[in-house]
Amino acid sequence: MLQEKISITTKAVRDNTQIVKIIGDKIIVISKCGTRKVGSYEFDLSEWEKLENSFGNPNWNKKEYINNLNKQSIPNNYYGENENSPFISRIEDAQRYVIDKAYKQLKSKLATH
Repeated sequence: MLQEKISITTKAVRDNTQIVKIIGDKIIVISKCGTRKVGSYEFDLSEWEKLENSFGNPNWNKKEYINNLNKQSIPNNYYGENENSPFISRIEDAQRYVIDKAYKQLKSKLATH
């Protein structure tokens, strides 16, 4: 695979920026509250491709995958919210959206090479 680098940011949740970078075969997600980094995680691009083509509802499968990664990456629940709260759901939805956007941009880039 080419060493493409994609970086996309969303501020869909006020004061809680979500940054996604795809470097090589890794997807890196960084969560910020204001200017402070509160968590990050990374996983293989192949995992996202599996979720894209997963049985049932791929969006639900992606949501559950992101939820599990967030539980591991944000120490002591920085946001002070129940993990099933609407706020945490919005953060995870923003992450899923920006990962999808970066993934589609990468696929488009690779198709033109």
